[in-house]
Amino acid sequence: MPNLFVEVEVHNAAKVGQTVSGDVAAVYRRPEATFVLLADGLKSGVRANLAAEFCLARLRAKLECGASLTAALADLLVTLEENRRRLSLWSAFSVLHFIPNGLAMVYTYEMPPPLALLRRGLHLVPAEHVTIGGAIVGKYRLELRENEGVILLSDGVTQAGVGNGLAWGWGVEGVRREGEFFLASDAWRHLPRFLVQRAQELSSPEQSDDATAILALVRKAHQIVVFTGPPSDPRCDDEIVRRFLSLEGTKIVCGGTTAGIVARVLGTEPIIDPKSIHPYCPPRLILDGVDYATEGAICLNQVYNLLDALPRSVEERNIVVALYEELLRADQITFLVGRAENPAAATQPFFQMGILRRQQIVPLLAEKLRAMGKLVTVEWL
Repeated sequence: MPNLFVEVEVHNAAKVGQTVSGDVAAVYRRPEATFVLLADGLKSGVRANLAAEFCLARLRAKLECGASLTAALADLLVTLEENRRRLSLWSAFSVLHFIPNGLAMVYTYEMPPPLALLRRGLHLVPAEHVTIGGAIVGKYRLELRENEGVILLSDGVTQAGVGNGLAWGWGVEGVRREGEFFLASDAWRHLPRFLVQRAQELSSPEQSDDATAILALVRKAHQIVVFTGPPSDPRCDDEIVRRFLSLEGTKIVCGGTTAGIVARVLGTEPIIDPKSIHPYCPPRLILDGVDYATEGAICLNQVYNLLDALPRSVEERNIVVALYEELLRADQITFLVGRAENPAAATQPFFQMGILRRQQIVPLLAEKLRAMGKLVTVEWL
């Protein structure tokens, strides 16, 4: 089975008269799993937003500390049940836990049930109710393939229309029917926007609520592997190059010495592409067995700078722009970073030009790419 990636589309609208939504969505990616989170704070406005933010921050902190999802939910729900009694920072929430092999689990606490987007249309998902942290939680299990997904909703969508002609609101079944009809004539990416806008149409201004729809769609991941810098132990060169070449995805080598190591293992030599000579960026190296090869620290620094640029402002073609575009397209990026020091990186010209060493620039690149929603792994060699 291919390594699968979750692409997330979110659309949110605040309650009429409010400038801040009480619904908050977040995505947390790790190599072994992706978590899509939706919290609906009590009531609306700033206080509801704070309650939802608190809920998601508490859950994410537990997950980042290594807790299992069940343990993290138990810890959070004990607090929320106590807050419910005190009417303080209470929030409902839904959590989608997706594993790259296609298994998805959804947990809902005082939230509408999820919908499954399958090849045959939109479907209700059978529920199992379990007790976690003293609270009753809905538990839903799905096995997803490419181009299938899950829809998470806040009650501002499912209860739309209450007091405005719909006694019980739009309801999950109503959402399913109209959503399926919409998908027959439009793209799935537009489905969250359609559901929220339709909910607003059904509700009167007096009866409106914060409304959020999330679509988490599964597709094959676009993967990239970047090998930069010689390993700290030269005896590991052959093993690391073989591992680099065995990993799935576009292969990129950043570093002249690194390219030489790869070439030696492959029994070839890197050759400078004469067409790539450029006044302010490194040339491209032609290296059999990899997709892109070039200089290291300067190239990585320039790619980092380009990631802040608007796409339409990047017009000139060169190796830095090519790597920038590959990173923008990528879903999963693995950096294999050698710890061996480059003597040139400690010279005055590098300092004067503000060129950071690869050990400095790679973590900064990783942070920026994660903020763009990509799954980034850095391995130090």
